[in-house]
Amino acid sequence: MGLDITIYREEILSRDYAKGETMIKRNHMYEAKGWELGHFLIDNFNLDNCVPQTIEPEETLRLVKQEQKALDYQPKLGRYISQDWVDGYEEDLKNMVAVLTEAVDEVKKGEVFGEWKWELWW
Repeated sequence: MGLDITIYREEILSRDYAKGETMIKRNHMYEAKGWELGHFLIDNFNLDNCVPQTIEPEETLRLVKQEQKALDYQPKLGRYISQDWVDGYEEDLKNMVAVLTEAVDEVKKGEVFGEWKWELWW
């Protein structure tokens, strides 16, 4: 059992109020699994189970980079925790920084193609 983390961008393609229809394009930008990353997100961003939340790209990137630099999550190696497991957490943060950097770049260029959101499932 673990946590699934998804970052996606949603863009409204069309909306027909008369029919009550909205076409939304969803691009999955990042997916990861793991308790350690999920707990970092829950603790820092108050994410809840199966509740999409809009990302504020600049602030989110700042906090994820801060965690990446500090690596506050320092599990003890032992029976259930291997170096590969620790390295996986670092790799997940690195990949998340890359996706969030893309989101921030879109905002800075004024080329926002939709809302960036993330969601956890456990």
